[in-house]
Amino acid sequence: MLKIKKCHGKVEWIVFNPHNFEALHTHCRCKRVAKKIKYNVEHRIIPTSENIRTLESHIRVSGDRKYNMEIQKRIEELSCRTSSQLAFAF
Repeated sequence: MLKIKKCHGKVEWIVFNPHNFEALHTHCRCKRVAKKIKYNVEHRIIPTSENIRTLESHIRVSGDRKYNMEIQKRIEELSCRTSSQLAFAF
């Protein structure tokens, strides 16, 4: 079960696992994003986001290897697609 708390003195939110805070936590600028990450990880939903930073945040919070590998595949797909779009732009 993940938890969300507001950072002290900053406009930032932390999504974390209370049993292993040091290894499983991430920072978010927006509470809406923090809630979405929490929901996705708890229900093992692969995010549709194309924001690599958000996808990496899912990996940082999840302790499930299989789920992390699926998200890593998504990141690689997005990286390849971005690289190929840049190649055609020139």
